[in-house]
Amino acid sequence: MFDGRDLNRPLEELLGPPVPPPTARRLAQHTATLCHLKHDSFPGAQPVSFVKNDITRLQKKDYWVCEKSDGIRVLMLVICNDNAHEVFLLDRNNTYRNPARALGNSVLDGELLVDETTRLLLFDCLVCDDQNLMGKPLISRYGRLQDWLLTPFERMLKEMPHLAKDMPFELGVKKMELSYGLPLVLHEYIPRLHHGSDGLIFTCVETGYVSGTDSTLLKWKPPSENSIDFKLELRFLPQQNGSQDTDSCSVPLCLLMVWCGKDVYEYFDVLELDEAEWADMKASNSQYDDRIVEVHWDFERQRWKFMRFRNDKRNGNHRSTVDGILNSIQDGVKEDELIAAAPTIREAWKARERGPPNAQHAPSVYPPLPSQPPEIGRGTIRAGKPYHVANRFSKVGGPKQILGWKR
Repeated sequence: MFDGRDLNRPLEELLGPPVPPPTARRLAQHTATLCHLKHDSFPGAQPVSFVKNDITRLQKKDYWVCEKSDGIRVLMLVICNDNAHEVFLLDRNNTYRNPARALGNSVLDGELLVDETTRLLLFDCLVCDDQNLMGKPLISRYGRLQDWLLTPFERMLKEMPHLAKDMPFELGVKKMELSYGLPLVLHEYIPRLHHGSDGLIFTCVETGYVSGTDSTLLKWKPPSENSIDFKLELRFLPQQNGSQDTDSCSVPLCLLMVWCGKDVYEYFDVLELDEAEWADMKASNSQYDDRIVEVHWDFERQRWKFMRFRNDKRNGNHRSTVDGILNSIQDGVKEDELIAAAPTIREAWKARERGPPNAQHAPSVYPPLPSQPPEIGRGTIRAGKPYHVANRFSKVGGPKQILGWKR
């Protein structure tokens, strides 16, 4: 089962090698043209964290829900030139990778899952066959994904099964449910998955696809499982014998640095370690200093806890994203609270379907049937800065020494 540890593997092993810089610039410009964007950075939509007020949002508007896979976020770019097709995977670092030569010009959104097999599960469609769909509602985008991409792809494999052996990964479309079907996703779909799950995603049916942060795209996790990506910097005490060497045996000061854009990082908090945790880190023979790490808040011990490295990310979460995640940790919705809200979400959905008395109302939008199914006591996070350290560090290093602690 994929449990997130695969994210520690080099991306070249998972997504294929990066294309040369001139090709990457050409592909980025081509993607921006297809998506009608004025920038050539990563065009994927980014969700906001789910908080209690968002239950009201689910009651007021139609949403679809699906499980959020614990995989690598990628966009698939399909290019058609003179009857030849090329497929590229675009990661969140805006790096284009070529997994293999393989639909016309298309940009698809999905997650790459690595367990016994490598699979790409698609959940949205920005561009299909040169047609930009980002302004269309979700039902149009998802339907195009099913009818124009997945169905022909499956028919091709049925007629020419020998092609499957040369595919760099399996391809599928993620199953969606109406928002009030969230208990079904939590209790039936997720337990049957062959890959790790990372919560739920609620996608608004009525809105178009937004490049960048989308305030209508909601990511739910239990408050105790919400995590943040920081850059980790280590500081060591000097040796007691007066030498210039550092004491690498003692537990270091671990600084969690929050990304503020470009190459700017600022001090956020400390990652507290005990002797056993530091011993495990040393035994791993892994470099921890100057790495992007994922941490979560330990409610019982009231501190941040290391989860894993994030080799798939060039930077940690932006400060604005961190603020939103902190809000969802402190004002989060537990699973039983979310399930308890499902009946009122359904009642509101049905009321919109019925519409005002004697008024004509358009039929509600339901997800198309997929061609095959997809396989705590609350604490308080410390405010302020428990260590008096300098306020700003650069990504490439920062001060070599703070209060006697050395890099």
